[in-house]
Amino acid sequence: MSSTAGTGPGQDGGPGKGAEQGPVQPPALDEAGVLARQRRTAPSGEQATPRAGWQERLAPLAQEERMTPLQTPDKCGKSSSGSLSAERWPKKFEGDFDELLNLVGDFGRFQWRLFLLLQLPFFFLAFNYFGQIWLTLEPDHWCRVPALEARGWTQQQIRNLSSPLETRSTGLKHSQCRMYDVDFGTVDPDSWAPANDTPTVACRHGWAYDFSLIYPTIVSDNDWVCDQAWKPTLAYSAFFAGSMVGTVGFSHLSDRVGRLPVLVLSNIVCGVAGFACAFVSSLPVFASLRFVAGLANNQMTTQAIVLMSEFVGPRHRAMVVNVPLATSLCGGMVVMPWIARLLYHWTYVAMAFSAPMLLTLLYYLLGVPESCRWLQHVGRVDAAVREMRAIAKENGRDVPDEVFERFTVAAKRHHDLEEAQPRPSLLDALRLPRLRLRLLTITVATMATLLAFDLIARSTELDLDVYTSQSLLGLTEAPADLFTWLLLETLGRRWSMCGSMVTASGLALGLSSLLREGGRPIASTTVAFLCRCSVTVAFNVLWSQHMELVPTVIRGRACGVANVAGHACVMLSPVVLSLARVDRGLPALVLAAVSLLGGLVTSTLPETSHRPLPDTLEQGDAFGQRPALLPVLLVQPVRRRR
Repeated sequence: MSSTAGTGPGQDGGPGKGAEQGPVQPPALDEAGVLARQRRTAPSGEQATPRAGWQERLAPLAQEERMTPLQTPDKCGKSSSGSLSAERWPKKFEGDFDELLNLVGDFGRFQWRLFLLLQLPFFFLAFNYFGQIWLTLEPDHWCRVPALEARGWTQQQIRNLSSPLETRSTGLKHSQCRMYDVDFGTVDPDSWAPANDTPTVACRHGWAYDFSLIYPTIVSDNDWVCDQAWKPTLAYSAFFAGSMVGTVGFSHLSDRVGRLPVLVLSNIVCGVAGFACAFVSSLPVFASLRFVAGLANNQMTTQAIVLMSEFVGPRHRAMVVNVPLATSLCGGMVVMPWIARLLYHWTYVAMAFSAPMLLTLLYYLLGVPESCRWLQHVGRVDAAVREMRAIAKENGRDVPDEVFERFTVAAKRHHDLEEAQPRPSLLDALRLPRLRLRLLTITVATMATLLAFDLIARSTELDLDVYTSQSLLGLTEAPADLFTWLLLETLGRRWSMCGSMVTASGLALGLSSLLREGGRPIASTTVAFLCRCSVTVAFNVLWSQHMELVPTVIRGRACGVANVAGHACVMLSPVVLSLARVDRGLPALVLAAVSLLGGLVTSTLPETSHRPLPDTLEQGDAFGQRPALLPVLLVQPVRRRR
């Protein structure tokens, strides 16, 4: 939010009505922007009472229009007194934060240092969000037969003799959960052979596992397979339940204590919870730790994005948001499978993925600042000014004291105005019909997009080995993020979102067919790669629509509700993915249906590209009243020509 000085009735570049009445008047500095509001409009020309202490605060600036803080600039562009040159000094600096940021440097040495330091949370997000995949992989398994093991038979020989064949989507396979109902301690295994009517039973003595491809995981250590296969699914759902709660809780906490503490705290919470997972074996404890890891998941990078966005100029904001996603997050997803394969045991994997998150504690030692916009919002203007002075020094900018003094006065006045004005509630927004429908549409779109993203991102039922397939799927983040940037500048938000979701739906249908057919690893992986790209584009565009379609006064709360609903929907993702036990193509079919729903829903949203965005509820309700050509032709009747 830009920290511009507020405007009030009667302020139009000069004093309001009744400015010459009364013995005492504040200095007329509104042209320079020092006063956010010189006075409220009072009935019958009555003058509003000036705020106490204005004389002391504004005394240094009272003669601003008669002062000239400029000196003759030298050849280096700076005056002999060290202040900014006449070419760079804004003669009508209005106390706006973006103007001040431009003076202290909107992308200098400080911003580069901050940008590099804040890459870590994006790397850690991959570890926290996708880490459970590598803790709960299910190695190939079959029923143990101790009687045959005592005879010295190999596990492969035991499987061939004791496990019945089952028809799956990929052909005939030995059963993983049933065995022949035969007492191999009393029969001669060398001469015995199963018949077509030989009865089968569930595994009686546990399971044997093949660790040649997949290492020991918490699933194999605790036999969470077959009739116990729901346990990892429950732990997945607990993670997303934590995300629902944490989205609300940590967002509220960041508004109270600041962006930097919540950024560090969220990474520490995820790191500690993930590290502790390596030492547990019971489902209640494991699911509880996954719930805690989910609590802080969304804030691991959200606060980093906020910090980077608020310290750079408008033309750099798209870059500082998309580049970390295309580099650090993508890099984390690509290397995760190979770290897991190198360590080759789930306990080491859990510790390796979680311990580095504690490095965010170093942010306090490395000089990562608190958000100056947040400091201004909560009234800590002096602290914000100190940080901006430090940024100017690091960027090599010599900003005059008068600039900071003007900003201080304007920011404090703006804070006072915000405190005095009532905040509209979500219920107020729901009373406006067009805005109510738009908020509902955004919420449904968020649910569909998050579910579609998780279904394709966590898919391990591809024909390539799980390490290669997951690494390739993670690699989609880079081109998808860059392609998003291109689409937003050409097609705009609406059709980029709709087109990517419909494309993902078609690709998911093709993927379902390929997985059912089986035996085509290159084709299925390529289609999955493209589907993941399409969903990632939609995922990225969705956040732009959140920021641009929801009015400023309720944006944080409305987007929070949409995210909570989205994570509630994602709790179904583990259940949908488990349908692959019945049919490998079923999860992709569900993905196709969900993506198509998301595409159809988002096609009804208005375009926001290159349009002024709504700040108030009334502006939000009026935004996009005239639909685009296609909805007009489909919904509205053609007017008769006169």
